[in-house]
Amino acid sequence: MMWFALGTFMAGGVGMMIGSKCERGWANWVRWQRITVSVSAVVALAGLALMDATKV
Repeated sequence: MMWFALGTFMAGGVGMMIGSKCERGWANWVRWQRITVSVSAVVALAGLALMDATKV
């Protein structure tokens, strides 16, 4: 389960990089970029929660 949590966290991080096109600044992004980064941030947080829940 720990590997699944780590994979979820990493998928969220990669999604944030792809969604933002590695550009900083919320005001510079179009709507689809904001949605992609927001969803990816939630996925990354879910991965962190899974890591916390599965630690021994």
